[in-house]
Amino acid sequence: MPTYFSTFVPGTGEIVAKALNERARAVDIIGLWDGLVFYKSASDPDHVGGLRFLNNSFLLLRAFSKLGGDPITQMIHELLRDRSWRRPVARHLPHGRARFRIIASRENVTTRVDLRLLRRLEVLVAVRPYLTVSVEHPDVELWLVARREGAGFFGIRLASSRGSRERLWSGELRPPLANLLCLVSEPARDDVFLDPFAGSGAIPLERASAFPFHRIIAVDSEPRLVEEIRRRAARRRGTALSVVRDDALTLTSIPSVSVDKVVTDPPWGIYRQTQLPIDEFYKRMLDQFNRVLKRRGLAVLLIGNKAAFEGALGYFSAKFELLVRYDVLVSGKKAAIYKIRKCE
Repeated sequence: MPTYFSTFVPGTGEIVAKALNERARAVDIIGLWDGLVFYKSASDPDHVGGLRFLNNSFLLLRAFSKLGGDPITQMIHELLRDRSWRRPVARHLPHGRARFRIIASRENVTTRVDLRLLRRLEVLVAVRPYLTVSVEHPDVELWLVARREGAGFFGIRLASSRGSRERLWSGELRPPLANLLCLVSEPARDDVFLDPFAGSGAIPLERASAFPFHRIIAVDSEPRLVEEIRRRAARRRGTALSVVRDDALTLTSIPSVSVDKVVTDPPWGIYRQTQLPIDEFYKRMLDQFNRVLKRRGLAVLLIGNKAAFEGALGYFSAKFELLVRYDVLVSGKKAAIYKIRKCE
C-alpha cells in the first residue's frame, strides 16, 4: 500500500484519525503527532490529496528517525547517500516537461536550506530530461518535513481537489478548519444547519460543498458580508444557501426549535471588542442557541477566550452538556473547539 504523511490543525489529531479511517481505504496509522499523521492507505494519491480536513498531504519517498539539532541538513545528506527514493520520484512526477521545487519545513514553518546541498539534491530529483527547477511556478513540490520528536519525512505534495482557492478575507477560517468543525458536528442528510456568525461564509460553504444537508442558513449582521456569501454561493454551482442579515444575539429570522446543528466561529473578544462585555455576549449567544436548537441539537464553536466562554456555559449548565473540548492552534493563536448538546 502507498505510504503518506499529512499535516492538519494542531490539536485535532483525534478528529483526523477518525476521519481518515472513515474516508480513506484500509488505513494503517504508523505515527500520529500534534499536527502530522504518518500512515499507509489503499486509497490512491488523488483521493488522499482531496481529503478536505487535511492541510497538506504527501506521498512518502523516505522517512527518517533519530534526527538531531540540524534535521534538514541530516535528511539531505542521507538522501544523497541512499538514492533508492529516486525510482518512485520518476513514477509520480508529471510526464513530459515539468518544473519542480524543494521546500523544507521544521515544525510547520518553512526554513532555509544550505544552497549547495539543495542544488545537489535537485540534481538527483531531476531523473529525466525536461524536468527542471522552478521556484516561482512549479508543477510539483517535494517537501522535507522535520519534527521536534526526531522524525522526518521527504515526499511529493499531492494536489488538492479544492483546486485554486478564493482569496481568504482577513480572519477567515481556512477550508480544512471549517471542514473539521463540520465533521465534529456529526453531519447528517436531514440537518437544518445554522452559522449565526457566518462572516464571508467559510463554514456554511464548506458544509454545502463537502457534506449532506437538508437546509443551510448563513447569518451575519454586516451587509457586505451577506453579499459576499451570496456571491460565493452563486459562483459554486449547486450550492444552495439561505443567506440572512440578522443579529446573532437575537436571531429574529430563525424560528424556535428549528435547527439541528449550529457550527460557528463567534467573536473572540480578544483582538476586537464586542458590543457587550464578552462574558455577557456569550450568555446572550447561548440563550439564542438554546431557543433555536431542537431537543438534543448540537453546537460546535471555535472559541479564543476559553475562560469567558466556559463561564457563560456554566451559567447554562441545565441547558447544555459539554461533550468535548479540543485545544487547538489557529494561525499560531491558542483556541478551542467546543462541542455542546442541548439537554432538553
